[in-house]
Amino acid sequence: MKFYNILNEGIEQEFDEAGAPRTLQIMRGMVPKVRTIGFITAENPHGQPEKPIMNNKMNRELESILKDGLWGFQKIKGKYGSLENTFLVRNISREDLLRYGHRFNQESVLFGQYFEEEGRYGMRFQLLSTENGSLGDTMGQRDLFIGREGANDFYSEVKGRKFQIPFFDVTNVIKGKNDKEREVTRDYTNARWSKGDSGQVLGSKKIKDVVYKPEDQETIEDLQEHALRTTGFTSYSYRGRIKNILNNYL
Repeated sequence: MKFYNILNEGIEQEFDEAGAPRTLQIMRGMVPKVRTIGFITAENPHGQPEKPIMNNKMNRELESILKDGLWGFQKIKGKYGSLENTFLVRNISREDLLRYGHRFNQESVLFGQYFEEEGRYGMRFQLLSTENGSLGDTMGQRDLFIGREGANDFYSEVKGRKFQIPFFDVTNVIKGKNDKEREVTRDYTNARWSKGDSGQVLGSKKIKDVVYKPEDQETIEDLQEHALRTTGFTSYSYRGRIKNILNNYL
């Protein structure tokens, strides 16, 4: 059983800092004044699609709260099963981000914090639960993001540049000889930036087909159904639970 039908499709690219929008430079940890960032939306509470008029109303309320709190932020767009409008908030604390996510009935938020280790630097991103009973639990962690130019789903976008923080496996459609297409799935659990400012991604690996135990396959299929019925980062978080199962086979 190859698990790719609800995962990402598109072309993975390395990130080139030269000429990149300031937002991506912030995410790369290249702007000294920004040491934490948060991604949050008020749209589609509980992961259920909401009418555009209600999504707009809730996001306006969240924007007002951010302004009242004197948070620096900007609006970005993305698609995670459905189009979603998100705020990227600069220098917000983990606690405040969780509090806002919980207030607007989101099931998860994304928090990034600057780090320096062994000659490498960047933002360490965590996908955090904002649900009752698991508030603040880490559902995924990565030390980099990847370009997603050409992707039709599972990406965020700023000034025409598509990117993704690859918390879970990424399936890319690769063209070979005679334009023949094939799918390659990569795992980014241990991936990292190279030393310095090159923006080169190291440590990702290909995922091969595996045979799952019947009980695990049943659980995976159930989680797939939940992922398909929800939207935005809620749907994405179900992939984290699937990923935890898949890790047992790697």
